[in-house]
Amino acid sequence: MNRHEIANVLKSQGWVEDRFGNLKAKSGIVRVKFQANSMRVEKKITFKPNDFYTKPPEWVNIVSDYYKDISSVDGQVCIKGRKLKIQTEAV
Repeated sequence: MNRHEIANVLKSQGWVEDRFGNLKAKSGIVRVKFQANSMRVEKKITFKPNDFYTKPPEWVNIVSDYYKDISSVDGQVCIKGRKLKIQTEAV
């Protein structure tokens, strides 16, 4: 699959494009970051505030792979054996 095919599948499943062209889950905690030859699935880590200093949130790589190795299984994007969840409306 190429970048545009992946983006189209994920958008049709409820993922939302951000201002940088990456896709975020509706929760805002998981994102798909597109790069030139590969993509990463990242999770946002937030730290508990303390009296002295609060570390800003950061994005941590969960899984990544080259576009040529990413596939579609049962209509879902599959990266290294992990299917990206279809985003549904919160109840």
